[in-house]
This record gives sequence, C-alpha cells and structure tokens, in this order.
Amino acid sequence: MNFEIGEYDITQFDGHMNIEYKVKGFWSSSIITIFIHRNIWASAKDSSARAEDYEFKLSVSSGGRDQKEVESDGEAYRYFAEALVDAANLIDVIKANHIKDLEKAYQAYVNELQARREEAAAARRAAIENDTKVGHKLALLTVERMKLEAKAYPYTRSMLEYRPRGEDYTRKITAVFYERQTVFEHEERRISAKDLVDILEFAAEIIDPNRKQKKAA
Repeated sequence: MNFEIGEYDITQFDGHMNIEYKVKGFWSSSIITIFIHRNIWASAKDSSARAEDYEFKLSVSSGGRDQKEVESDGEAYRYFAEALVDAANLIDVIKANHIKDLEKAYQAYVNELQARREEAAAARRAAIENDTKVGHKLALLTVERMKLEAKAYPYTRSMLEYRPRGEDYTRKITAVFYERQTVFEHEERRISAKDLVDILEFAAEIIDPNRKQKKAA
C-alpha cells in the first residue's frame, strides 16, 4: 500500500478523534487527517445517536515531498490522491455504520468523567469533615492580636498563614497600620477585619511564623 493509516479506536472516542494518513513520498506523518468531533451544542447526556451531532473534517497539511523515498512528483501525488480518496471513503463508512459506536463510547466517557468528579467531590467533603475548624473565638483573638501588633509597629507589614479545611496548602494574610487604621490583606486583596474573622473561623489551623501553630481544638 502506498499510504498508512494511523491507529485509531472508536471505542475510545471522548468527543474528539483524529485519524492520520502517512503517504509514501511525503515527509509528514499526518499529511492527511480526518477530524471527528461531537458538536458542542449537542446535549452531553442525550445518548441518541444522530449523524448531525457529529462533525467530520478532512484536512491536508503542508508537509513537503520526500524525493528520496519517491523521486517522481507525479507518482507521489498519485499516492496522495489514493490516500485522499480513501480518507473520504472512510468518513462515509464511519458516518453510515459507526455513529452509534461513537455515541456509545462518548457516553461511557461522560459517565466515567462524572463518576470521577463525584468521587473527587466526596473525597473533598470527607477531608473537610475530618478537619475540625478553628472556631470563632480563636479567629477573633487572632485578628485582634494582629491589630495590636500592627498598631505597635506602624508601617511594618506582619504576616501569618492559615490552612483551609481539607486542603494541604496555606493562604497568606498580612496586616499593616497606617493612616490611623489597620489594613488587612488576604492573598494580596484588601479585606475587612470582620470578613477575615469569618474566613479564619472555618480554617483547619492558623500558622504564625513567630509563634507555635494554632490548631483547632
């Protein structure tokens, strides 16, 4: 055969699939490509198989000639024409006989994706439930202490971190006293003392570089 068709598996269709052609006498491994897409406006949960829900495109790349493999341009382009006709025929075959197979594979992918999302969400809920919150009292004391320290050292920015429940990362909080008030920033965004207390109340722990870590009781 004067061209090769790249491996493809309809049963692994996830909404997008490419079928590539390598033609004798051309450098590119995908001089011709069939693109198959499930239209984005078609309902992901609608398992009915309709050809109009699928888009087929035939594309030709600009891969140059390999004259060492096939010296004659005429011969090489005859091979190219054969491959192009084969690709067009393959599209017709898939449209006529495999739309249901594509849809079945796509629905399996959607269901698996949803199952993974639900599993991840359940794991996150469990992680949050297993992390006891700091509580309002400690959150309020922390903010009040930051106010006092900021006032004691005007224009000097102090910083602490907290770890959200169910997470292994921390977020930063800073406080600085100037123009007769304490300014708090949460992740580099200005925030009120009240809102900061509300955030810290539901944290798993408060981490102060200058003090021992404060964990939930």
